[in-house]
Amino acid sequence: MKTILITAIGGDIGQAVASVIRDSLPHIRLIGVDMNTRHGGELFVDVFRQIPAADDADYLASLSSLVEEFNVDALIPNSEYELAAFPAVGDALGGCPVIHCGRRMLEVGLDKLKTARLLTNMELNAPWTTPVDS
Repeated sequence: MKTILITAIGGDIGQAVASVIRDSLPHIRLIGVDMNTRHGGELFVDVFRQIPAADDADYLASLSSLVEEFNVDALIPNSEYELAAFPAVGDALGGCPVIHCGRRMLEVGLDKLKTARLLTNMELNAPWTTPVDS
């Protein structure tokens, strides 16, 4: 059985990702993780586990442990903090592919100033912004 691990399952994005996968591929086992337990995320997955926050030193180790325990085939990080942890890891965690928009996109998309500058360079409307130290 194929297994997908979805992070931030307590949030609307994680729950939407789980719903899309469940509707499209009902045979896939879904593992959901979140740092909190006071949410309905466990209703969207087959297994729920609480893990440390993305900025915790044990975050990646806890994910790696779950990847091994459940023989996870793909991991989908969903919160900004979690996405920020993955460029350093690369495109796999413990041999498990990490599905995200790509390191370059994360580098730009997680930085509001870089995003605004990219949009301006593409001649698209962008919000006015300046470096905070200016």
